[in-house]
Amino acid sequence: MIKLKKNPFQKQWFDAAISGDIATLKTLINIKNYDFIHLTTKRLRRTALHYTSEQGHDNCVEFLIKKGALIDDQDQNGQTPLHLACKEGHLVTFKYLIKTGASIHLQCHHGYNPLHLAAYNGHQELVKLLIEFDANLNIYNNYKKTALSLCYERGFNHISELLIQNGCLVTEEDLKLFPDSLKVWYEKWLLLKKLNLN
Repeated sequence: MIKLKKNPFQKQWFDAAISGDIATLKTLINIKNYDFIHLTTKRLRRTALHYTSEQGHDNCVEFLIKKGALIDDQDQNGQTPLHLACKEGHLVTFKYLIKTGASIHLQCHHGYNPLHLAAYNGHQELVKLLIEFDANLNIYNNYKKTALSLCYERGFNHISELLIQNGCLVTEEDLKLFPDSLKVWYEKWLLLKKLNLN
C-alpha cells in the first residue's frame, strides 16, 4: 500500500464510497496532489473499492477500477473487494469484479475464500457462479471448515446439495454432522448416482 500524506478529504471520500455517491467520488479524484485510489482507512486498511463492493454500488465499483483501483487489494483481515461482494450477496458487483480479473482463490487471514463467504451467507446464485468459475469446493478455512460444512451448519441444505452435486467431497465427519433432512437427501442422491452408473 502506498504511504500517503494526510488527506483533508479522506472522510468525504470514504463517506461517498459507502453511500455510493459517485458524483463526489468523481469530484474528489480530480483534486491534485492526493492519491485517492490507493487511500486506505486507518483501522481496516480498506480502500474505496472495498466499501463500494461491500455495499454493491456497481457504478462506483466500475468507476474506481477504471481509475486504477487494485482489484485484489487485501484489507487488514486479508479480504478483497470480491470477498466483501460475496459476503453481502452482490451479484452484479461480483460479475464485474470477475470480468476485470478478481481472483476467486484468495483466502483471507482466517482462510475464508469468496466461496466460503457466499455459502456461509446463503447466497445460492453466487455459489453457482463460483462453481462455474472452478472455485475449489474442498478447500478448508483456518477452522477446518469447507463451504459445505459452513452451509449445513447454517441450515442452507439447498446450497449443501448444490455443492455435493458439483463434486464437493463429503467426509465421515460431515455425515455425522448433517441435519437429518440432508442425510436423507444424500442417501437418496448416492443411490440414484449408483443406479445411473450401472
